[in-house]
Amino acid sequence: MKKMIVLLAFTVLSFSSFAQNSLTNKTSQISLTIDSENKNAVKSDGLLIKAHFNNLRNETVKLLDLFDPEGIFFSITITKEDGNIISPSGAGKMDFGKANKFKYIEISQSSSYTKVLNISATLKKQGISLAPGKYKIKISYHNQYGSDCIKGWFNSNEIPFVIN
Repeated sequence: MKKMIVLLAFTVLSFSSFAQNSLTNKTSQISLTIDSENKNAVKSDGLLIKAHFNNLRNETVKLLDLFDPEGIFFSITITKEDGNIISPSGAGKMDFGKANKFKYIEISQSSSYTKVLNISATLKKQGISLAPGKYKIKISYHNQYGSDCIKGWFNSNEIPFVIN
C-alpha cells in the first residue's frame, strides 16, 4: 500500500512538473512588465497599473483581446511593507459557449501592447481595502482561451507603491 501511495504521489508530481514546464516554455513569446499609472502616493481607490505585453518573437504574436473579468486572466500579489501578503483570488475558468468569436490584438516584432488595470476596483469587488502604507505589487497574466494566440502563465516584475 505504501508503494502504491508513493508511486501515485510521484506520478502526480511528475505530471505537474511537466505541465508547468509546458507553460514556462511558452513565456519566450512575450514578457510582462508593469509600472504604475500613478507616480506619487495614491488613495486606496486610485491604484492603476499599466501591464505591458512585450513581443519577444521575430514575428507578430496574437494576444486574446479579452481581459475581463480580471480575476480570470490576472492574479495579483500585493505585499505590505511588513511582509504580509494580500492576494485577491484570481485564475479561473469561463464557458464562452460554442458560438463565441474571439478577437485578438496583434503585437508586431519588438513592439508591445499596454493594458491599464484598475487594481482598486478589483480589490473593492472582493471586499479588500488597503490601509495607508508602503506596498509592492506583481501580477501574473494567464490565458488558456482562443486559437493561435499566446497561452500560458506570464509573471511580471514587482513594483513599489504607497497608499496615503
